[in-house]
Amino acid sequence: LATGVAVLGVAIIITQALLWQRVGGRLADQLKETVGEQRFAEIQTQMKADLAFIHFGTTAAQLLPVLEQIEIPSVAIFYGSDASSALKSEAWVRKYRKMFPLLSHVVVLCEPVKDRLVAIGCPREKITIWNLPAGIEKYPYRPRPPHAVVRFVMCARFIEKKGHFLV
Repeated sequence: LATGVAVLGVAIIITQALLWQRVGGRLADQLKETVGEQRFAEIQTQMKADLAFIHFGTTAAQLLPVLEQIEIPSVAIFYGSDASSALKSEAWVRKYRKMFPLLSHVVVLCEPVKDRLVAIGCPREKITIWNLPAGIEKYPYRPRPPHAVVRFVMCARFIEKKGHFLV
């Protein structure tokens, strides 16, 4: 669940529990069984982590007891369902509202997501937009011979909204 990564000399705790949600929706139980609040705090101490960087707002919300314990800054990055469909659930919105004061910072991928989080109570000044597009201006058009093979690599779930059918 928790992995230490050295980035520019800063130890970061990265949690990736969304997979557990998809596998069976047992995130809370598995957090207690696999790591637990006490163990997460121990990992932070052993690693001498300077920052808890938590992928997905839903994961950060599940870690509320941990966020209350750790004594380092914490950042949650929102992208995907944690910033869209989760906001339709009053239960998630309640958790998010409890979580926002515990986070040092929130990262989102676009202005609409920032607006959604502000609308449910996240302080605007805590949010940074970190846009991750490929920047197509860096890849100018190059004519290719007819019938030339073009190869694409696309990393995403195989669902319609990801646009695999276009490629």
